[in-house]
Amino acid sequence: MAPPLNSPPNTPEAEFLRTVLAQIDKTREDPELVFDLFRADLDKLNEALLERLPQVFEELLVEEKPSKIAALFKIFGERLQEFTLDNREINIEISIAAYQSALKVFTREAFPPQWSMTQINLGSAYGNRILGNRAVNLIDAIAAYKSALQVITCDTFPKDWVLKHQSNFLNNILHMLEGYKIVLEDHLLTLEGYGLALVDYESAENFAENLNELISNLQEAQSRDILRAIAYVTANDALGFALDYRYGLNYDPTDLAQAAAAYHRAAEATKQESDKVLYYEKAADSLYQLGVALTQDG
Repeated sequence: MAPPLNSPPNTPEAEFLRTVLAQIDKTREDPELVFDLFRADLDKLNEALLERLPQVFEELLVEEKPSKIAALFKIFGERLQEFTLDNREINIEISIAAYQSALKVFTREAFPPQWSMTQINLGSAYGNRILGNRAVNLIDAIAAYKSALQVITCDTFPKDWVLKHQSNFLNNILHMLEGYKIVLEDHLLTLEGYGLALVDYESAENFAENLNELISNLQEAQSRDILRAIAYVTANDALGFALDYRYGLNYDPTDLAQAAAAYHRAAEATKQESDKVLYYEKAADSLYQLGVALTQDG
């Protein structure tokens, strides 16, 4: 890497971070060399590094091409998330901070593939996060995975890659939902339908069949009279997403209409004003896509 990465930092943690980034830049495909640096300076993987990381990111944006720095921070987060020694708790927090920094450059509009892959990494990190509220962490993980799947198409990724990975990504979402069910013990009956949807997602051949089963389970779950408010909102949001996603496979306008209705139910039921606005926006987006589809069909 160019000399600026080796410029004198003002803390030992910043110097350590710059050293690791320089190593990643030299050997991106060899994680062991990065792991060696981690092992040699375990004491640098601490809260001070977590605090200093965003500042180093901003400094490097001035010194190097922003997309290069974002890529290095993304890989740094991946390597630290893979690292099994020392304090797993702080390692995940640093990984999340690295992904969040990378996303300042890897926006959905400017870098769709990089944005979506970083969202997947972020979803994985939140799903394994130790600190914070477990339910909130799982919600954040699900949101990141869902965002990524909106971009992972054959237009942005090779078709073979999409067919190979799309089932795994949805499977991750479903496992997060199952974990959310366990966390919210008061809503076990409400979310038990998600467990029924955890069927074989390992191959693309039965992907459509399993997606249909997921939608069926979610429709059954949200229709029960015994549902409590939080689980009702969650089920309808997940249902809307699944229907939107199925429309992208089959282009059946009915899915868009049902997705809009599900988001609308979630908006009406939630007590959080920010969530209410979000669900109404999702409903409006589904209806807009529906209008486009119906116009194209004459």
